[in-house]
Amino acid sequence: DYHADMNVQETFWPVYANNHLELGHCLMEFLSDCLPAAKDFCKRFFGWEGAFFPTAFVPGMAFVPGWSTAQFWMGVPGWLAHHMWLQWQYERDERALADHIVPFLREVFKFYEGLLEEGEDGRLHVPLSTSPEMHDNRPEAWHRDTTCDLAIIRNLCGWLIETEAAAGAPALTARAETV
Repeated sequence: DYHADMNVQETFWPVYANNHLELGHCLMEFLSDCLPAAKDFCKRFFGWEGAFFPTAFVPGMAFVPGWSTAQFWMGVPGWLAHHMWLQWQYERDERALADHIVPFLREVFKFYEGLLEEGEDGRLHVPLSTSPEMHDNRPEAWHRDTTCDLAIIRNLCGWLIETEAAAGAPALTARAETV
């Protein structure tokens, strides 16, 4: 299975740093192939637009049973989006940008738009999430505004703005600038 709470990341990060970008194509295409199912799950489970990826899944975006705290970590979609952005950063393939990268980043951004809630302080907050494997699989693993999620969401907004500008299609840029 694809375990996206570190295993996928640690497997693919060297692809970019070692300039073997062709090895990243399989992940980019796999994630694009899973995008329709991730969008469908997001709509059915959360009730809003966007794409949600669980921590452990197989082709077709079928969930692999495991810890609920890890499986429903809200940071997974953003971590996977990081790979899409890295592929763009290193390769600068305009076709991949239009066909895979921008569509993926847009759907992940929409997921976070639906997830974030405005607080009394006027700021956007992640209402419930966890950091990977924190407190094992116990109820105290769940928290509001986990640092990892906030960092991922903030970076995702920048990646989306950058890639939409490069593609000449700033459909969600204005919204990302406000998050």
